[in-house]
Amino acid sequence: MNTEEKSKIVPLYDEKGKRSVRGSVRDFVTDFAGLFNKQLELAKSEMSDKIDQAQNGVVSLITGGAILFFGVQILLAAAVVGLSYAMPLWASALVIGLVVTVVGLVFYNRGRKALKAGSLKPEQTIESLDRDRISAKETWHELRKHG
Repeated sequence: MNTEEKSKIVPLYDEKGKRSVRGSVRDFVTDFAGLFNKQLELAKSEMSDKIDQAQNGVVSLITGGAILFFGVQILLAAAVVGLSYAMPLWASALVIGLVVTVVGLVFYNRGRKALKAGSLKPEQTIESLDRDRISAKETWHELRKHG
């Protein structure tokens, strides 16, 4: 191995057997890269969960919309029946129409709530990245202090 090749090798320890600054920086960069990859995997996993949550919200919106549609149809039928028959028939159709409409509104509102932008934020990843940022900053300051 010639002198040029030896100069490219980063020594992990100095002549006194203590950890060298270059070695510590190299380890810091390696650890940070590994941490970044783990954070990326966490973000992927969490976003997959958020996409599943959004899909469930869409299903609730569609279900609620369909039930609302039928509720309106029943309410319209009740109005027609009410005009052409005696009170008890249309009153019962009106009650049924109102119940179906309320059920549809419950599903619709549940779906709308599930799709709000704030509920899709990858909170675990953000918190973890913030902790890692603080840890990396502290480690960097320690390396600079002892270097």
